[in-house]
Amino acid sequence: MMPEQEQHTLKSSDEDIAARHAAIQKVFGLNRTYDERSATTIQPEKQSSLKTTIVLLCTVILIGLIVFGFHYASKLLDQKSQREYEAKIQKDIAAEEARRNRIEYAEIAFLDSLPEQVTIALDGKKQYAKTKEGEYSELRAGKSTWIRYLPIKEDTILKFSFEAEGFRSLTRQVAYYDWFPAHKGDITLQKVFRKIVLEPDNSPRLPNCEGDACAWSVFREIVFRKQYAEMAAIGVVDEKDREKNRDRIFKTHPKLAASVGLDPALLPKNDVGLSPAAQNLLNYIDKHPYALYGTITVTSDVPDTRVFFLGEPLMIVKESGSMSQVRVDPDKPVSFSTYGQGHPILISEPLSIRLEANGYPAYVTEILPHQWHCEPLFAEAIKTIDPPAFTQLDDVKQDFYHYICDYSVHVNVDFKAIRDIENALSKAHDASIETVQAEATPSKGSP
Repeated sequence: MMPEQEQHTLKSSDEDIAARHAAIQKVFGLNRTYDERSATTIQPEKQSSLKTTIVLLCTVILIGLIVFGFHYASKLLDQKSQREYEAKIQKDIAAEEARRNRIEYAEIAFLDSLPEQVTIALDGKKQYAKTKEGEYSELRAGKSTWIRYLPIKEDTILKFSFEAEGFRSLTRQVAYYDWFPAHKGDITLQKVFRKIVLEPDNSPRLPNCEGDACAWSVFREIVFRKQYAEMAAIGVVDEKDREKNRDRIFKTHPKLAASVGLDPALLPKNDVGLSPAAQNLLNYIDKHPYALYGTITVTSDVPDTRVFFLGEPLMIVKESGSMSQVRVDPDKPVSFSTYGQGHPILISEPLSIRLEANGYPAYVTEILPHQWHCEPLFAEAIKTIDPPAFTQLDDVKQDFYHYICDYSVHVNVDFKAIRDIENALSKAHDASIETVQAEATPSKGSP
């Protein structure tokens, strides 16, 4: 038997051990049942599901990052491509603009025309040509008429118009693709009109005509005057018809008589006391009673323009009896039907005029027979005129009446336009490129 004290000591030790064991179990949860511990512990299935979810989430995030990165990189590439594309478009536009605005130089030729020497205008503006002598003349279609160094762009359209008395105006347009390639230094384009043919003006020559009179056209008068001149050259002059011939000429050409101080309605019965000019005129028309005479009017844009006719200064007789050269002012055109001492102007011969103004190149022009304008006379005047006998073929007396004209021609010069061309040629020569140049045959009779 153990003593009571010893038994008490052993009992206390066992209780302490049990208490500490219970405390340890409580701390680590060992005092709970299996079901109680399972309730607070993640099941393996759930752990596997969580891992799968985490993996999927990470995969989605990774894919999202990859897609975002690819999209962002593609956007950067697209922006770069867009900038490059826009730059290329702008470059192409600039190249196209430069191509369209590129200036090439062209030459164009007018080698002949029907009728002869038709006048040429460009874009409605009268053109001037420089002759080999350094003078200027209006541009006409001749045997060798050229305009060189015309500046041409792709959108350039040149409009040429051609005019001649007795014919309808003709217009021709030359676009960029109408030119042919040329290889003449700076000239790369060329166009040649071998013949300019104008359509006859077949409108009635007489205003307010009736019946057969309407068949006599403007063009028919042009043809007639040539035929008439040929017949007049061989016409027989009868002295007894002198007064009748004078009356016909001065009624047909009233300005002719006035140019020498005569009144067409009061012609003298004899030639006593007439001025030398009047006497010379009467003597000439007595010898050439069938000739066709005309009046020339000269207009200039520069004051004090001097006039030369047939290579000689055109002179007028002053009231004092002295003579001076005819001068034209912008607001005072000059008309003349005679020159020298009463010599009449014949429309059947080629005539030349030269105009000079201080500080400007000289201007020359030639007047051809078909270029005269026919102004019909009033019916009352026509009825009082006896036609030449050689025109009355087969008793067709009225034929001549339809052709009775007061002939005139107008010479108008623009010296300022000529000087602009001269200055342009001078500047172009300094730059070794001529912008505009035309060649023309000089007029006959130039001094």
